[in-house]
Amino acid sequence: MRRILTIDGGGIKGVFFYREAGGKIFHRRRFNARMLRLFRAKYTNAPLRQVLTEAFGERYLGESKTRLLIPSLNLAAERVHLYKTSHHPKLVNDYKVPAVEVALATVAAPTYFPIHVSPEGVPYIDGSMWARNPLGLAIIEAIGQLEWKRDEIKVLSLGCTSTHLNVSWQKRISLGASYWGARIADVFMKAQSSSAIATAHVLIGSDNVYRISPDMSAFHFTLDGVQHMPLLAELGRDEALRQLAELRPVFFAEKAPQFVPCHKLQDLGVLGVAPPDTPSPPPPPAPEPVVDVAMTPEVAA
Repeated sequence: MRRILTIDGGGIKGVFFYREAGGKIFHRRRFNARMLRLFRAKYTNAPLRQVLTEAFGERYLGESKTRLLIPSLNLAAERVHLYKTSHHPKLVNDYKVPAVEVALATVAAPTYFPIHVSPEGVPYIDGSMWARNPLGLAIIEAIGQLEWKRDEIKVLSLGCTSTHLNVSWQKRISLGASYWGARIADVFMKAQSSSAIATAHVLIGSDNVYRISPDMSAFHFTLDGVQHMPLLAELGRDEALRQLAELRPVFFAEKAPQFVPCHKLQDLGVLGVAPPDTPSPPPPPAPEPVVDVAMTPEVAA
C-alpha cells in the first residue's frame, strides 16, 4: 500500500505552523491599514521570513525526509511551478533550493503578502492561486511520475475547513463587478477544490480517498484571523478524535519505508549540508501539533 498526505492552503486555518507564530506573521498595522491595503500588501513578509528561518535554518528542500510536492506560480514565465524533492531521476533542480525560499514562494498570497522574488530574480506568488487543494496533483504525480499502482494508493486529504459560497444566485437581476469582486476568488477556489476531488475519485476510486474538511460556515474564519487560533485548534482536535478510529488502520498502523532521494545534496557539496561521514546537528523542536497523533504516511504532496 502507498500512502499520501495532502494539505490544503488556508492561511491561519492550517494552524500547525501558525499556532505559535501567527501573531508575529499577521501583525496588525496602524488604524489606517484599510486605506493602505488598497495600494500595498496587507502584511510585510519580513516577520514571515524570520519565523521560517528560525524553523528551517539553512536547510534545503533536498533534506526533506519524505517526498514533497509544493505548488507556486511563476509570474515571469506565466506558468505554474511545482517544487519537488528528488523523488525521480529527472528531478534535478528544486532539491537544491533553500527551504525558506520554497516556503516564501508558496505562501505569497496576493493582497496579503508581497510578491516573493527569488535570489535568481524570479517572481512567485501563492500556489493556492491554482492548487489550493493539491489532492489531484499528488495522485497524478504518484501515478504518472512515480508509477505507483492505482489500486495500492490511499490518500488522506486535509482541508482547512469548508464554507458555503456566499452567492445570491436566485436574484433576478444580473450581477456586476461590484457584486462579484469580493466573491470571485472564493468561487475559483471552491471550483478548483471540487475539481481536484473529482479527479482523485476518477483516478484511484472514491473509496481510496479520505477527505476531511468540516463545514465551518457558521464561524466566519478568515485567512489571517489570529484570534481564531484557539478555537480552530480545539475544533481540529475534536475532528481528529472523531476520525481517528477509521484512519488509524489505514494510515497509522505501520511506519512508511525510508525515503531515499534520487539525487543528494552531499554529492554536490552544497554549502551548509554536512558530508556523508559527518553527523547532522539535531533539528530545532517542531511547533506543538494541534492533534496529538504521529502522522507517518508516505507523502507525495
